[in-house]
Amino acid sequence: MTGELLSHPQAGSKEALETGVTSSGLRQCTGSYRSAASALAATALVASLCALWRHGTLVTSPLAFIHTKDTVVDGHTWDLILGRTAPPSPWGLRRRRALPEGAILGTYASFDGGVDKCAERVSGAVHDGVNLIFWAFIGMSVQLPSGDPEFTSGFNEACFVRVHANLTAAGIPDVTHMITYGGWNSPRWPRGGGGAGRWFEAWETWNRDTTRRLSAAGADGFAGFDGLDWDMEGNDDAASDRNDLDVASLDLFGSLSVAMKHGGYLTTMVPPESYLDPTDDRFDTRLNLTYHGEFTGIDFPHHGRNCFAYLLAKYGHTELEGDEAAGGGGGGGGLVGGGVTLVTVPVFDLVTVQLYESYTHALHRTAVEGADPAAYLQAWAESLYRGWDVRFGDYFDHTATPAMQEQGGERRSIINVSAGSRELGNVRVAVEPARLAIGLGNAWACCPPPPGAAPVPARDLGRRRSAFFWPEAVGEARSVLAARGEAFRGVVFWEAASEGEVPYGESKPLYFARECNAFLK
Repeated sequence: MTGELLSHPQAGSKEALETGVTSSGLRQCTGSYRSAASALAATALVASLCALWRHGTLVTSPLAFIHTKDTVVDGHTWDLILGRTAPPSPWGLRRRRALPEGAILGTYASFDGGVDKCAERVSGAVHDGVNLIFWAFIGMSVQLPSGDPEFTSGFNEACFVRVHANLTAAGIPDVTHMITYGGWNSPRWPRGGGGAGRWFEAWETWNRDTTRRLSAAGADGFAGFDGLDWDMEGNDDAASDRNDLDVASLDLFGSLSVAMKHGGYLTTMVPPESYLDPTDDRFDTRLNLTYHGEFTGIDFPHHGRNCFAYLLAKYGHTELEGDEAAGGGGGGGGLVGGGVTLVTVPVFDLVTVQLYESYTHALHRTAVEGADPAAYLQAWAESLYRGWDVRFGDYFDHTATPAMQEQGGERRSIINVSAGSRELGNVRVAVEPARLAIGLGNAWACCPPPPGAAPVPARDLGRRRSAFFWPEAVGEARSVLAARGEAFRGVVFWEAASEGEVPYGESKPLYFARECNAFLK
């Protein structure tokens, strides 16, 4: 174990708010433990504080800031931050957050009721190999009249407590727990709130309070949610203003993602296929668009156009100090001599593309055109690896008059890329294999025609709105890519509630996690 004395901008100060730095955004300076005894004493202190923190005690100290890195307590690696802050950090003891090592097998837990069924299905999915759970959903709002930002819980807390108890009793190693913002028909994006710094503080407050509440209800030992998952989607009412993921909102979500990374948390995204589409070089913020040339005769005005590509283009990477990168789940690095090594790291730890979005290219290619599912997935993943140019500079203000829209609309600049003020013009967007997960539907999305069957006209798809891929096809595609060192990171499926259900037209239950785990492990 090593330790360093640290200093940082005063939390809540003008400097901290402008840079998005709170008491977690620490700066390296000189100083270290002078003896092994000091390190051992700090380790004992960490253990004591772990116990206090797990019981909901906020840790504060009159000491100078002390940072212990790579301290292992109860099987977890922790960063310890002690000291006076003004105001104090919501977390006295900070756990380093990281995705599970190796392949990812994730699921969404979205249950409106039925605690018994929820706990059974989610726990069963983990027993079958799931190592990443996305709990849906969390809300974001601005309190009135104060204007303070606020996160609000909307997930099934009783189910969470039961699942945590089940996994603890079974001795299953820690699962990564994310909380998802958004969802279909979710409330309007928040307006205001004071910028990324204040939203990050609101996140930590929510995470602290929710962790205490869950622990008191029986989730003893729960160390808090590991990060935020972005799932901004549209609305059933195509005319609703909720169907516009405007640039100001994208900037809020992007800048908060950067703050989350600097704070040591994970940030992931789960765009529907049309929101991150390598077959289209256009960008738009509207979420009530329609694919042209596919699904003739089917009215589905609910597609997007590369709106999530904006987050990757503008906020896709950030610079962390070497020790911060190593300790925050963002790559590697270290200190060189007396200076600081800056390491460029991805902001978004995992990008899961929803191929189960309704009426996707994936559905048309496999169900209507009859493409081989494994070959399609392979080619689709490769297109994301290669990347594609998105014409952000051609984005126009869709609130312009109809006459202006007929002429291509009013050109609108998207500025302030990184630290500069140049326009965000044509930008190449890509997702490397280590960060790509395929978003699939399980039993509810089934079933396609059997292998070798003739393709069906789009008008005859009937109840089928989403592409479905049998796990065998997904495994085949990943195997081919893995032979070239390009295996996608894993699979995330919607949703745990459908595990063990009998798919439409089939006679046996489908345990999607179990079958995917067979080729991921």
